[in-house]
Amino acid sequence: MKIKTPFDNGFTLVELLVVIAIIAILAGMLLPALKGAKNKAHESACLSSLRQINLQITSYEMDNAGTYPVAGMVSSWGDGTGWMNLISTNASDYKIYRCPVEKKRDFSYSLNCREPFARTDPPAHSSWRRVELDRAKNPSALILVEESSNTWFATNDCDQDNYTQNVNSFMTPEPNHEGERVPMLYLDGHCEAERSFDVNRMTYFTDVMKPWE
Repeated sequence: MKIKTPFDNGFTLVELLVVIAIIAILAGMLLPALKGAKNKAHESACLSSLRQINLQITSYEMDNAGTYPVAGMVSSWGDGTGWMNLISTNASDYKIYRCPVEKKRDFSYSLNCREPFARTDPPAHSSWRRVELDRAKNPSALILVEESSNTWFATNDCDQDNYTQNVNSFMTPEPNHEGERVPMLYLDGHCEAERSFDVNRMTYFTDVMKPWE
């Protein structure tokens, strides 16, 4: 009696190996695409969070006579201080302030306060006012909130700012996003994930195009 083998139904060993090789090649081509799609989804979620933050900042400014929230010292969630606590509308908002791929911290975003800090004498914690921002030469270039480097700030700090240090995450040792892209919210409300600081279209100041200094 002849014993059937798996190859009696039409497949030879060589053909089976060829099929396996083709599947491996296709998988190798597909996996990078899937990874890219996943990274893009994370980036989109981060930009969506920044848009929600913009709505909250705008609402706070309108309720406070044109004054923006003040970033102070290290604040913890729910203690009533710090710009994230000030603009939040409910306790679950902390989810908005954390990048979906954040690896180290509970909060991921920094409020640009460099100009208000520098213009006070002596320099002190301060905030923007609508009348000042209305005079901005290029609202679409003025950075309002950015994803900060995960090498800065305490794990639970929900009051991140750039008063005295450049905190953006360009070239950070462990970037949150593929390609070291940095999600940013601009004064005019639009959001983008930037690959590098471009002085021709980005600034931290109302009257001049320049990087943090």
